[in-house]
Amino acid sequence: MNNTNFPFKTTFSLNKLIDFWRNTANNAEECIGTEFARKLVSDVEKIPELNGIITDLTVLDKHRELVDALMSAIFPPAYLNTNMTSISLPLISTSIYSTQRFKDYFEDENRSFTFNLNVSPEYFDVGKIITVYATVLKRVYNVDMTVIVPLIRTITDKDTGLERYFKLNLDDRFIDVQFHGELPEITQEQITLLSENMFNVQLWQEIINPELIEFRGFLVVNMFEVTDQEALSKLKFDLLDKNILSGQTGFTVLENRIRTMFRNPDLKLGIASFSDDKTRFIRTGTKIGSSFILSESCAAKCTDYDDSIYEKAVNTGEPQILYDLNILPNCTKVEKEIRGLGVRNLMVAPLISEGRTIGVIELGSSKPGALNSINALKLIEILPLFSLALKRSLEDMESRIQSVIKEKCTAVHPAVEWRFRRAALNLIEKENSDEFAQMEEIIFRDVYPLYALSDIRNSSLIRNKSIQKDLRDNLRLAREIILAASAVKLMPEFEHIIYKIDKHIYMLEDGLQTGDEANVASFLKKEIEPLFESIVNLSADVNTAIDKYKNAVDKDLGLIYRKRKEYDQSVKLLNENISSIVDDEEEYAQTIYPHYFEKYKTDGVEYTMYIGDAISEKERFHPVYLRNLRLWQFLLMCRVAAMAEKVKPMLKIKLELAHLILVQNVPLSIRFHHDQKKFDVDGTYNVHYEIMKKRIDKAEIRGKEERLTQPGKIAIVYTQQNEANEYLQYIEYLQAKGFLKKDVEFMELEDLQGVYGLKALRVSVDLESAVFENSLKSDINYNKELKEFIKS
Repeated sequence: MNNTNFPFKTTFSLNKLIDFWRNTANNAEECIGTEFARKLVSDVEKIPELNGIITDLTVLDKHRELVDALMSAIFPPAYLNTNMTSISLPLISTSIYSTQRFKDYFEDENRSFTFNLNVSPEYFDVGKIITVYATVLKRVYNVDMTVIVPLIRTITDKDTGLERYFKLNLDDRFIDVQFHGELPEITQEQITLLSENMFNVQLWQEIINPELIEFRGFLVVNMFEVTDQEALSKLKFDLLDKNILSGQTGFTVLENRIRTMFRNPDLKLGIASFSDDKTRFIRTGTKIGSSFILSESCAAKCTDYDDSIYEKAVNTGEPQILYDLNILPNCTKVEKEIRGLGVRNLMVAPLISEGRTIGVIELGSSKPGALNSINALKLIEILPLFSLALKRSLEDMESRIQSVIKEKCTAVHPAVEWRFRRAALNLIEKENSDEFAQMEEIIFRDVYPLYALSDIRNSSLIRNKSIQKDLRDNLRLAREIILAASAVKLMPEFEHIIYKIDKHIYMLEDGLQTGDEANVASFLKKEIEPLFESIVNLSADVNTAIDKYKNAVDKDLGLIYRKRKEYDQSVKLLNENISSIVDDEEEYAQTIYPHYFEKYKTDGVEYTMYIGDAISEKERFHPVYLRNLRLWQFLLMCRVAAMAEKVKPMLKIKLELAHLILVQNVPLSIRFHHDQKKFDVDGTYNVHYEIMKKRIDKAEIRGKEERLTQPGKIAIVYTQQNEANEYLQYIEYLQAKGFLKKDVEFMELEDLQGVYGLKALRVSVDLESAVFENSLKSDINYNKELKEFIKS
């Protein structure tokens, strides 16, 4: 790396090392080294060029014997052949004096030793400068901004070709910091600025001129091998990658990590999974990377796995090791075939997820005994992560086509999944030759829409009233606290606060406006609740009032949540009951004819169905299916209305449901929008239908100030007379069956924005009829008409 970027002056000196020996020589307690230290100091003091600043490093070679003696404090002779130690100029990454192992492992031709670190060269350069400034701040200004980043050096072992990891330990005890001139005073604002811009070297240099600072002495660098810890850490990190087992590249990374952990370059890794019970795990297994047991020779020749190492690993739930397959007595066919792969030493460990064995991990070596019960302990720690990685991989493989669909589209309705599957397969095929391939358009043409809505009447008004009530109660409890406090200690501010509380309550009386809830919440949090601590001990009444307030407030919301909770729970109960009926019957409706279905829950439930020849992959479409689904939809709305009546007594807040069906006899097209990941109508003309859907629930009867949708009634909106005639037949049938009353209304609707000429039928549901005790499914009988269609 380029050392010229280091802005501080650095000079080499042995002074602090000589001081170390001088202190040893002057030690009052005589010991073996004392006399040696005295003689060493005496000899060094006779050579001026070793004292003070040393600019010519050849001096070290000139006095090699004496320098070696000095360095024995850092380089003990007993460890010269084992330690990996070096000294360099302060914070300069070039060795001046080092052990042979340090030279062999870490130094390049320029004696630099800080390449192949776990941080980039740029980050390392900046880090050194920031470290110096942090040291100055701590020593001079008593401000601690120390940043410690573990530095790990990676080398490739010359014998095995495997990576090895070493941690740098930097010892600055032999460095003396010199200041040339007076250092500037630093304000708190500057300290804050530096802490917020820690790695802005220019800013540091503007505040503290680097020319004022000199580092004199030398840095001691010790390297300690951390291969086991680092390999394990990297392996754990890799296994957390959800895609690590999705391809050969990830598998190769894991295999190399395992080899590094076990210090064995010829180690082979395999993973085999299974999806059914333990007796079939190999036969139905899926290999990940290169599995021994699922290799071609094993899979073809091994029909059972009884008594094999794999069966033992799965049955015991513990790793199993075979030290040498060549001398193994009673070899099963499995072990014989694996031996043919060049594996003599084999370890198999079960991979367990949620109490179920989902696969095995295999390690194999050509060297007998390379894998044993001792180094197997390295594997046990990471087996759960391998299990997790395998589980994710299995889930991905189980739905490969679905994953493409979800990536490009969304969760797909089963009725149209076939079309998305076909598009996904086409995309996968195209991507083999075109990396920029796009998924084809998915359009269903000439489909008939069926739209229905069960909406809670006046839901916004009821919700707002619930919020109003809770906010007023909240404010009144706050008022009680301040009144109790003012009764003990009369203060003008208490009167002021009561005035503001009354003002909020008065404003809420006129209805809930936008921002009212947030304003009240802010007022309580900022002006009322902070007072509690200072007034709680004024009197028992104040304490009681505060306790009453705190007990009333919801812990999560920080506000009273009673009426709104009752409203939310009531809406949830209604929606869940509607959804339960719709979901249950929709499953049956799919048997009438496959159709696309989408449902939304808000203040009520709305759903849209699309039916047509384009939707079904195999079945031919006929209008009889459309008529049956319309009748089914009508029956479903009747049942939802009856259910709402039964649920009413369970609701904490009275809610009414109004029901609506929108009819359209003209088919339209729907297109899947990849950017929005949903279907929408296609074409300008068809958009008119979507506009109608969004606005008709607010429609009013022409000439009256009356909403079309009313509780206990079903409104059928149409534009063409033939649509009304069809539904009149359904109404007559359902009246005869006892679902509907005899009060059919005919009406025209007021024009809506962009929607004109709508008409409607409206009929009451006979909520007290006994027919609702029966299953809806049994009320649909289209066999006769269907048989006539099939004959034709």
